[in-house]
Amino acid sequence: MSLSKQEKDKIKSRLDFIYGSVYLQCDGYLVAARLGRISKTQLGIIVYVDGVFKGKWLDTTKPSEEGKRFFPLHKKRMYTPKEARLFKKRVDECFFYYRKPWFSSPKTFLRHLIKHNDDIRLLDYKEYDRLLAEKMEDRNG
Repeated sequence: MSLSKQEKDKIKSRLDFIYGSVYLQCDGYLVAARLGRISKTQLGIIVYVDGVFKGKWLDTTKPSEEGKRFFPLHKKRMYTPKEARLFKKRVDECFFYYRKPWFSSPKTFLRHLIKHNDDIRLLDYKEYDRLLAEKMEDRNG
């Protein structure tokens, strides 16, 4: 089940204000996203999966399922075209890829989620908290 237009608008409006939060269930994962400070002068949408954030999800050499689904992949040029010819580098060797632990806007966050997840549901905090507690209980045995 995908999100309706009203749900998308609700998510965008909640993430327009500092510390605004949304809670989602995406293909069995529980996702909490909030607009917060990522540096002294910059805001970003910070994503938590199943109540946590793990740095290993950002690793592009050993991609994880959570990393692909919930964190944006970026591409950066290492060599200018002139340097690439000089060093005899192929086109695919001129770039490196990395994942950021935040999104710059609600629109990019939603677009990424819709592209990488089939079943997305908007949750309220009580339902999210209950499902997260159940998941932690199952994980701990």
